[in-house]
Amino acid sequence: MSWFRYRPGTWILTLTVLQGGGVYGDKAAAMERFRENYRTIVPDNVKARLVLENDEICYNVDDLLPICEELGIPLVLGKHSFQS
Repeated sequence: MSWFRYRPGTWILTLTVLQGGGVYGDKAAAMERFRENYRTIVPDNVKARLVLENDEICYNVDDLLPICEELGIPLVLGKHSFQS
């Protein structure tokens, strides 16, 4: 996790929320590309702040949870997306 100094004596937690991306005609292949890119390209300082969120179109919680568990990424439930 990453902390940002808001003002003297006050720190806030900063996160980067990433919704599931495009499917590009092959959802399984897109998910595998995400896994590989996360492992090989994403720097540790970004990994420390990254959380994944479901979306209402391409990736639901059932799609993202296995990836999050495998890679150690927190998952945030997008309530409005979850209800769609």
